[in-house]
Amino acid sequence: MYCLPGTAIIKEMNFLRGVEVMKMISEAVRDLVQYGLDTGLLDEEDRYYARNQILRLLGLTEYEEPEEPEELEMLLEEVLENSPLAVSVKTRVGIKDPDEWEALCGVYAKFPLEELIIHPRLQIDYYSGTPRMETFARALEQIHVPLCYNGDICSVEDYKKVTAAFPAIDRIMIGRGLLENPGLVGEIKGNPPADKARLRAFHDEILEGCLDTFRAEKDVVFHLKEIWFYLTKSFPDREKYLKLIRKCQSLPEYKLIVQQIFS
Repeated sequence: MYCLPGTAIIKEMNFLRGVEVMKMISEAVRDLVQYGLDTGLLDEEDRYYARNQILRLLGLTEYEEPEEPEELEMLLEEVLENSPLAVSVKTRVGIKDPDEWEALCGVYAKFPLEELIIHPRLQIDYYSGTPRMETFARALEQIHVPLCYNGDICSVEDYKKVTAAFPAIDRIMIGRGLLENPGLVGEIKGNPPADKARLRAFHDEILEGCLDTFRAEKDVVFHLKEIWFYLTKSFPDREKYLKLIRKCQSLPEYKLIVQQIFS
């Protein structure tokens, strides 16, 4: 749920009407970003950056991010004091400057977290460049809770490179790599690569989940379009299929394209 800055504005709205307004704004931003993708003005890597920038220009935020280490410390104190469950945190190593990580390490080291998942990029890096591996090494020296590495593990070679560099860690988080190759964990364990049948099963499970979750077909298609930027990397005619997926507007049309891809 997005919130307008200034609680007075929200208080003047009927709550249900406020929810409708926020939903309309959220959908409008989504459709604007999708238009950019469909017309080639944006590529998939720009999606989240563009979305966040549009929201900021509208004066909207999803949540208030702690911008200073002191604010993060206050937030963690409050969460850990009141949470009945163990608390895990996923973090990047700063917002704009890698030197921010030293102070952030000091904050995280103070708390008995269940797990600290570190993606060693800055917020402004998005997914560009390469992970700042030296920042993860620094965390291993200073933070004595279970650490989990996350970032750019898209192949068995990537996995081996990280585990060789950091033999002390016993946990890895894989994100985009599993969308590009749903069989990646199996390959890491020594199994053969996923064939088309396994990729189709992966896709169909996501499709069923979207159908159960979203009422409108356009919402189903929109969410399925997102995975194909990654999943098409498993196919030789990637650009052709990606173009077809981006242009489709209905669920029946989408299903026909998927049948063509997997045939």
